[in-house]
Amino acid sequence: PGLMRGAGEEAGLRPDQQPVPTSHSILDDDTFGEGADVPTPTIAKYHKSSRAETKHTRPVRRDTRDPRGKSSGGLDLGAESEAEWNGEREVQDFATIDWTYYAEKDRNRRAHGLASLPRWQLVRVLMNLYDAAQSWLALALTGFCCGLCAAMVGMGVDWMNDIKFGMCWGRGFWITRQMCCKDSMNILSCDNWYSWPRLLGYQDLESEQMMSYACYTIIAICQAGYAAWMCKNIAPYAVGSGIGEIKVILSGFVIKRFLGGWTLLVKFLGLILSVGSGLSIGKEGPFIHLSCCIGNLVSRCFSKFANNEGRKRELLSCACSAGIAVAFGAPIGGVLFSLEEVAVYFPPKTMWRALFCATFAAMTLQRLNPLPTGKLVMFEITYHHQWKLFELGVFAFIGAVGGLVGAFITKLNVRWSKFRKETALKKYPITEVMVCACITSLIDYTIVYLRGSSMLLLQSLFSECKNSNPAVYEELCNHENGRDILTFLMLAAVIRIFLTIVTSGNPCPGGIFVPSLVIGALLGRAVGFALQLLENEMGDIGVFYVCKSATSCITPGIYAIVGAASVLGGITRMTVCLVVIMFEVTGGDEYVLPG
Repeated sequence: PGLMRGAGEEAGLRPDQQPVPTSHSILDDDTFGEGADVPTPTIAKYHKSSRAETKHTRPVRRDTRDPRGKSSGGLDLGAESEAEWNGEREVQDFATIDWTYYAEKDRNRRAHGLASLPRWQLVRVLMNLYDAAQSWLALALTGFCCGLCAAMVGMGVDWMNDIKFGMCWGRGFWITRQMCCKDSMNILSCDNWYSWPRLLGYQDLESEQMMSYACYTIIAICQAGYAAWMCKNIAPYAVGSGIGEIKVILSGFVIKRFLGGWTLLVKFLGLILSVGSGLSIGKEGPFIHLSCCIGNLVSRCFSKFANNEGRKRELLSCACSAGIAVAFGAPIGGVLFSLEEVAVYFPPKTMWRALFCATFAAMTLQRLNPLPTGKLVMFEITYHHQWKLFELGVFAFIGAVGGLVGAFITKLNVRWSKFRKETALKKYPITEVMVCACITSLIDYTIVYLRGSSMLLLQSLFSECKNSNPAVYEELCNHENGRDILTFLMLAAVIRIFLTIVTSGNPCPGGIFVPSLVIGALLGRAVGFALQLLENEMGDIGVFYVCKSATSCITPGIYAIVGAASVLGGITRMTVCLVVIMFEVTGGDEYVLPG
């Protein structure tokens, strides 16, 4: 008794290759309450004999007594199990949980839960109702916190983007430019907004331009450098997007401190600084990490999840859906993303709970309304033109180009990451981020398409010409300068490609979703604009004969949407969930098939 045959031995593995069954919390500070009924990982003891035997970590029924002379209830706990029984557990890092044990533990909790309740019928009913409602309460709390966090990050990023150009002097320096100039007809001639040269007293036009250029670059370097400093000295796990590690954790692996409170705080602040600095990264991917951190902290408040690592990972899967929902305003796409890309164990009940959590998070974000739009759709399109049959070939061409561009970015980024690890560059992470921010700001400021926010650029690229933002991108639809516009669109796409290759993987918070969308939207808009110029030159003949009865034949915004989806799919390898996310982001169900 007490001996079990290892799973690795049954698979024909050598003793040194057999896995060790372990189960513990995700974080080092996530210790359960004293006396928690969780098995402690036991190191397998192998003998030199041909048959390897593993000591079972669960208690074996024997008639023994503990060192204090008290009966242990007929259980031979052993040294490690006795420490576990007394609440003294050793938490190991980088090990896997025992899914079977936690499933059995949850069944026993439900089966024997009534035995420990008081005898009063009303109390028993209320306690059972609370136990059944714990999951929905945890999901609602997680969704609310995710929506609140996303709203704060969105407002913080907008303010960090605007502070590089100036500040709101009349209504408070903490107000964004859009809110400061909401009463002005033109945002560029707002009386309440003061640029840095105006605040510093520069009147000469040339000096004013140089001062704006210098302030833009210096502030961007400081923002990115401080974000990298926080990640290096406070929470190293806050770097990057965290999606890869989340996949590993949801599969049953353990990475301590990855979902802790300090990681959440540093990721939150560092994301605002790094994205606001203008680096070629986005905030949408890290929202998944932030949401999982919130879900992990919420799980401590409910015994159903706090003492069960398997159930906790179901809550984390729902939190991933909430992260995509608040990032793109796409609750259904968030559920599909969690099912298709992240989660390993995803039963049907988890799907409905993930949809509830994602919807609750999206509704919370819409109610808080960080931008004065009042809408959940991020890049709502106002045109709903029916695409023509000959455009399918162009859409296929854009998809092929997007896949090639995605493979090119991925391959070069892997090589750059390898170069970073094998050279002295890895010793100076903060310097690397600051140099990258300096190069990015020096290049982006000279190109009007890249100078502002990436979200504003995407909104203009997806929009129709008559609804494009004239204050910033007034030359985006000018057919008289068609060749210049095509040149700048292609140049901006090439620049963004190489900046994304160098920036992705830097030791600062940030994802690759938005840079991929920007690259694809620039390329797709260029193809659509070129096709529109060709149709204007040729007239309604040839393949454009079907445009004779149409008021608007070629809409470049459609090609920007298809291009954005193709490049993002080429980099992330997402399929169905990507199409649904793009549909929810734009609100154009007519373009699901081209996408």
